Amino acid sequence: MKEKQSKKIFTRMLMNNWGGISHKVMEFHEYVNLFSGKSGSGKSTVMDAIQVVLYGSISSTFLNKAADDAKNRRSVLSYLRGAQKDGSFNRENQDFCSQIVLEIKDTGKNTHTCIGVAFEVGKADTDIRKYCFFSHSGKIPEDEYLTEEGVPYTIAKLKKLVEARIESADNRGRGDVNRVYPSKEAYLKTVYDAIFGYVEPGRMMTMEKSAIALRMTNGTGQFIKDYMFPKSKEDTVATISDQLGAYREIKERVEDLEQRIKMPRISSGLNSFSGNIPKSRLAFSSILASFSLRSST
Repeated sequence: MKEKQSKKIFTRMLMNNWGGISHKVMEFHEYVNLFSGKSGSGKSTVMDAIQVVLYGSISSTFLNKAADDAKNRRSVLSYLRGAQKDGSFNRENQDFCSQIVLEIKDTGKNTHTCIGVAFEVGKADTDIRKYCFFSHSGKIPEDEYLTEEGVPYTIAKLKKLVEARIESADNRGRGDVNRVYPSKEAYLKTVYDAIFGYVEPGRMMTMEKSAIALRMTNGTGQFIKDYMFPKSKEDTVATISDQLGAYREIKERVEDLEQRIKMPRISSGLNSFSGNIPKSRLAFSSILASFSLRSST
């Protein structure tokens, strides 16, 4: 029997005080993760956070410039302040700490490692003065880098966690991954060599193509081939394209049906509604609402 190849997969991501997010832990699917939402819903917020951690850089060069608008030119500091489209800030005129962390599983050794960046921002800061990249063995801690008061760790408290993880069972048989790094170069060397297993750093830059404004100017199939599965076989791309096309058609039918019978918009489910609606139409709407909910999970 052929032995299953060992992989390094992203299992979870944590964001404390990043963009419009105060605290969030996201779980990732092993293979494909699709971020979908209206403008301003936070897609770029998540993608940019991932890129800061993977590229080991706080330069705005890596951020999604396609999502900028006249009132909000994205930078790491604007994300930390929680800049909003109306020009306001979630964390203006206050001192606070922030973390972005990716949790990685080694399927061969069945161990976990976390890599991330931590910030301390002063209310008068006009640029980023205090931050560090770090890594530690084991999963995201149960307190999710929050104190008992629900406040994100300071860098000093984070260093204590990193030191404590040296004794973690997940640290067996590897180099020292429990570190707060003195430089970007030292951080990336450990991430690409010790944690990812000698991955060429340039491979991470392929994310950049998927983090720009994506427009289906050449059809759904070409969009999927270019941005989602560039190495997939034609039949795979065609299947996904057909499924997305069918979903779009059903969604349009729902919207059209809502307009015709002036029923409340379907959100978390079909709202109770009494009126002179033919049973066939009501049943059809129920099926579509259920389909939409299942597809979004």
